[in-house]
Amino acid sequence: MGRLIVLNETDETGWQQARPLMINTDQIRSVEQLPTVNGLSDTVSRITLINPVTFQYGEVEQRTMHVEHIVFEKISEIETLANGVIIKTDYAERKRQIDREME
Repeated sequence: MGRLIVLNETDETGWQQARPLMINTDQIRSVEQLPTVNGLSDTVSRITLINPVTFQYGEVEQRTMHVEHIVFEKISEIETLANGVIIKTDYAERKRQIDREME
C-alpha cells in the first residue's frame, strides 16, 4: 500500500507560489526532472499519475490524457518522502533570495 505524501505544487517555471498537494505514492506513474529555466526550476519535477482521464470533445471525439502535477521537489526528494522521511524546505524564502540576487 502506498504512502500519502505532501508536495509543493507550482507551475512549470517554478515562479508560482507553492501550494500543498497531497498524493498517494501508489498513484504515481512517473516523475521527471524539468530543465532549468530559472533559479528555482532546478528543483521542479513533473509527476504523472497512473490513471488517465478521458475528456469528451463534441459528440464524437474523445481524448485520454494522464494527469500531471508540477512540484518543487526533486526526484530524490520525492523518493525520500515516499520512504517516510520528512523534508522541510522553505521554497518561498528560497524564491525571495533569488529575487534579491537578480536585483
